[in-house]
Amino acid sequence: MDPKTKEIRIQVQAEMSKGQAAIYIQLRTGHAPLNKHLHRIKAKNSPVCTGCDMAHETVKHFLLDCPAYERIRQDTLGVLGTEARSIQTLLSHPVALKPLMKYIGRTGRFGDEYGTMEVQDRPKKKKKTK
Repeated sequence: MDPKTKEIRIQVQAEMSKGQAAIYIQLRTGHAPLNKHLHRIKAKNSPVCTGCDMAHETVKHFLLDCPAYERIRQDTLGVLGTEARSIQTLLSHPVALKPLMKYIGRTGRFGDEYGTMEVQDRPKKKKKTK
């Protein structure tokens, strides 16, 4: 197993809700409920993005290119600097997790189906003292 994959799995388990983990994994595998995938499985009549009506709604289009989400993208993913323009970084680097989930939540693209997308800091376990 690729060490990076193990790191991601640990990060997902430690910080994400089930809904967040589901959409994250779907985005990573290309099986997110975006129009390109939904059209491929015959669940949508068109693969075109309903946000901009300019391109097929792929993971790349949703995360990096859709002009309908440009402002949200700048406000949420901008903290990552130039790394925010990399699908690989957005979907594999632990530092990108919170900004990515914030972006997904603020677009409203997946509605309430997956619950809140804001990643909450989990309280750290206290060390036992003897």
